[in-house]
Amino acid sequence: MKNFAISLSVILQSAAIIQGQSISPLTTPHPVQATNSAVVITATASPPSSEISPGGIWIVVWRVNETVVAQAGYVSYPDVGSIVEPSIYSSQINISVVAMSASSFSTRLTIAQLKTEEDGYLVELSGPGVGPQSIVLNIRDCNSSLPYDVIVDATSRIFNSPGKFACSNGGDLFYSNSIMLTSSDTTCLASAEWSGQYNLQCWTAPIVSFTSSSVVGNKLSVPEGGALSMACDYDDVIPSGDTSRFYIDKNQFVTTKGEPFTLSSLQRSDSNKVVSCQAVTPYTDLYLASGRSSEYKLDVLYRPSFAKSQVSASNFFLEVGNDEYLIRSDQNLTLFCSSDANPAASCIWTVCGKSCENISSAHTSDCNMDYHLSTNSSISCTATNDYGFASSKMQKVTIVPLTRSVSFGKVDDMPRRDSIVTSQTGDNMTLSCHISYEDELATEFELILPNGTIVKQPILEVVSLTTADAGNYTCVTNDLFGSFDASVYLDVQYAPYQVTTTSCTWVMEETGVCDVIIFSNPEVEFASLDMNKISVGNDGLNVIFSVGQEQHYLYKKTKVTSNDEGAYSLILSHPFPPHNYSIAFNIAVINAQQLDVPAIVGGSVAAVIVVCITIVVSVYIVKRKPKQNQKSSFNSIEKPANIAVAPECIEIKDQNRENLQCQGTNGAYESIDRPLEGRDGYLAVNVGQKQNPTSQYENAPDRQNYDTIDGQYDDTI
Repeated sequence: MKNFAISLSVILQSAAIIQGQSISPLTTPHPVQATNSAVVITATASPPSSEISPGGIWIVVWRVNETVVAQAGYVSYPDVGSIVEPSIYSSQINISVVAMSASSFSTRLTIAQLKTEEDGYLVELSGPGVGPQSIVLNIRDCNSSLPYDVIVDATSRIFNSPGKFACSNGGDLFYSNSIMLTSSDTTCLASAEWSGQYNLQCWTAPIVSFTSSSVVGNKLSVPEGGALSMACDYDDVIPSGDTSRFYIDKNQFVTTKGEPFTLSSLQRSDSNKVVSCQAVTPYTDLYLASGRSSEYKLDVLYRPSFAKSQVSASNFFLEVGNDEYLIRSDQNLTLFCSSDANPAASCIWTVCGKSCENISSAHTSDCNMDYHLSTNSSISCTATNDYGFASSKMQKVTIVPLTRSVSFGKVDDMPRRDSIVTSQTGDNMTLSCHISYEDELATEFELILPNGTIVKQPILEVVSLTTADAGNYTCVTNDLFGSFDASVYLDVQYAPYQVTTTSCTWVMEETGVCDVIIFSNPEVEFASLDMNKISVGNDGLNVIFSVGQEQHYLYKKTKVTSNDEGAYSLILSHPFPPHNYSIAFNIAVINAQQLDVPAIVGGSVAAVIVVCITIVVSVYIVKRKPKQNQKSSFNSIEKPANIAVAPECIEIKDQNRENLQCQGTNGAYESIDRPLEGRDGYLAVNVGQKQNPTSQYENAPDRQNYDTIDGQYDDTI
C-alpha cells in the first residue's frame, strides 16, 4: 500500500432552506489530519428537532464519488442511541460514531487506502433536513520543489517525515526579509506543505557579463590617448539589483546595470592596470568577492619613445669612451636594441663604414643580432611598430688588428721592427716604444736591455753613450688584445783612434811591411799616406782589411831604402767631424849587419823589435783568417778602452767612473773614461763589465790570411 499525505479542500455549499428554516450545515474541521496511509474525516451533525420524533430514527449518509459507502444516525429519540451501518467498502472505508447527544452527534469516516490515481475524492454527507456537505480530497506528496529555487532534501515526503531545505542553484537560503536561514530542518505537514516553507528565497551570486570592443584575449588594448568603453550586465537573480561596480586597480566606479562606462585619455602609465566589474545586489554586498567578472589588463599601445643600441662581444672587446668601443678583428659583435614600445618594436640596424647599410634584426622580440664588422663603423638602430619609430644614438666601433706592429727605436727616428739605430759616444739618446691603441687598451710595456735588465716603461733615456751601451734592445707589450714585441740594435759609433803608438823597423834592401791598427765605427775610408807632408805610394795590393772591429792598414815597400825612414801620417776620412783624422807612426831603416846577435846594441835593439813585431802580426793574421771586406759584426761591438790589454795599458777604477790608461812608447798616457752616475730614465748598460775582445773575434767569420811579406791573401792557415 502506498502511503500518502492528504490535503483536504473543503467545499461548503449554501445551507439548504427547509421549511423556511435555516438548517445548520455539516461542518468539517480544517485542516484534515492525515495519519500515514489513512485519512479520517470527522463530521458533527445537529439535526433540527422538527426532524426528530420520539422513538424515531434519523439517519445520515456518507458518499464517496456519489457512491453510498456508509450510514449513521439516531435511534429511539429522545432516548439517545446510535446506529451504524457497515461500510460498503469495509476493507477500505468504515464509519463510526464518535459522540452523540440529544441534539447532535459526530460521525467519522475513515478511508484506509488512498490511491494517487484516485486523486480528487468527492466525499459527501447528507441527511434528512440537512443539505449535502462535501469535501474534495487532493492526494499529493509534500512539495519537493518550492519557489525561488528552494528544494527539500528528504527520504520520504509523507506526513510528519523530516527534511532539510536547500537551494537547487547552489545559493544560500534567506527569508524574504533578507535574514539568513539559520536552520534548514523542516517537517512534512498534513497540508502537504513543509514547515516554514513560506517566504524562503535562494540567494545566488549574479553571473556577470563584461563586454568591450577592446577585449583581446585577457587584455583591453587601447591606443595611447584613446578611450576604453565597457559595460557590466548580469542576469535577474534573487535578490535583484540595478547597478554595477567597475574596478580599475583599487579605484571603484558605480554605474547603471548594463550601461556603458568609459575611461578617457589613457596613457602608457595606465598599462597593466587590472580592470573588472561586479554586480551590485544584496548578495554581493554580503559576499564581497561574489558576482565579479574576469580580470583584464589594460594594454595601452604606443610608439617607441626611445631606442638604445648596445654592442658587445664575448672576448676582446672594450669600451673606451662614451659610445666608443674597440673590438679585435677576429671577433663578432652582438648587437642589442632596446626601446619602450607597445607592441614590442622590430629593429633595423644601420651600419656605416665606408658606406651605410640597413640590416633587419632576425629576432623581432628582442632585436638581437650577431654581426661581423669588416671596417671601422658607426652603428645605430631604429625601433619600429605600428604606431611609430625611434632611433638610437650612433655608437662608434673601431677594429683592432689581430696582429699589431710595435714601433721601437729612437724618438726622432722610429725604425722598423728588428732594425738598427745608431748614435755616437757621449751623446744622449732616448729609445721609445709604441703600439697602436696603447692608451685605450692601457698597454703595459717592458724594455729588455742588452744585459738582461727589464725596465717596465715604454721610454728609456740613455745619457753619455759609451760602446758598452751597444746591443739588442727589445720592447714587449701586453694588453687585453694580445702581446707583441720588437727589437732594435743600438750601434754606438765613435771616431777613429789608435790603441798604441805604432813603430816599425825595416831592413835596408829588403821588403818592409808596417801594420797600423785602427779602431773606428763606422769603418774609415783611408784617404792618403804622407811622410813629411809628402804623399807616398804603397806597394801593397790589398792594404785595408778588418778583423772584428779592428781595421788594419798595411804599408809595404818592396825594396827598403834609407829614404823610407821617418815619421808617417795616415790621413783617414770619417763621417764624424772634423772628418779627416791623422794617425802617426814611425818607420826606422837599419842595415842587415845590425841584425847580428852579438852586435845587438843601440840601433840593433830596434831591428830586433821590428822583427818581433813582424812575427807577432803575421801569426795573429794567420790565426784570424779574416774575410775580405768583412764589416764589423754589430753583436760584437766592444768598448774601445777594453780591447787593448797589452802590458802598457793600466786600468784604474773608482766608485764613480772607470778609466783605462794606455802608455805609448813615448811614455805618454792616453785616457778613455766615462761617468757612472745614474740619472732619471737612464740605466747604464754594461757598466764596469770588462769584455774580452779576443772572444768576440773568435765568433767573427773566417777571413783569408793576409801575407805581410808580399801583401797578398792566401787560403792557408
